[in-house]
Amino acid sequence: MSMKEALPYISICISVASLCIAFYVMFRDRTRFDVSGSYRESFANIVDGIYVKIVNSGRRPITLYSLIFTCQDGKVHKFRITNSIGQREGSPFENRDLGHPCLSESQCFEFMLDSTNSDFGDCNLESVVSINVESSTGASKKIKGLAKEVKKNAHHLKSST
Repeated sequence: MSMKEALPYISICISVASLCIAFYVMFRDRTRFDVSGSYRESFANIVDGIYVKIVNSGRRPITLYSLIFTCQDGKVHKFRITNSIGQREGSPFENRDLGHPCLSESQCFEFMLDSTNSDFGDCNLESVVSINVESSTGASKKIKGLAKEVKKNAHHLKSST
């Protein structure tokens, strides 16, 4: 086989190889994040709260959007995740950063929702089925086990508000 006859086969092999590499890079380069959460009990259940930690485990930056509580009756309650979510309710509005946190590769963001910075009044915590973290792209990740803990301790979160 001459070089002139082999050239089309070589170009097809190179094209298929580059297509495979492109798919591999696309899959590896997607947005991913890991979440964990727990119920934090305080002394005499005065200021119990929900602790959430989010880590960007992907290569792309991710912007966090909301914490979603889904109830048995299908109602959805969203708590907006902002850079100042951990600040107390009494802090002046001008000092609060209401922008959504943007996490680069391997960065983490953690916050605590309790009676001093969140109002659980309209959310029926006794019927929570799942708690998810949602990014600005619509990607959602469930916080495993947190809904069960919140459901079990809902009266403490409600009584402190």
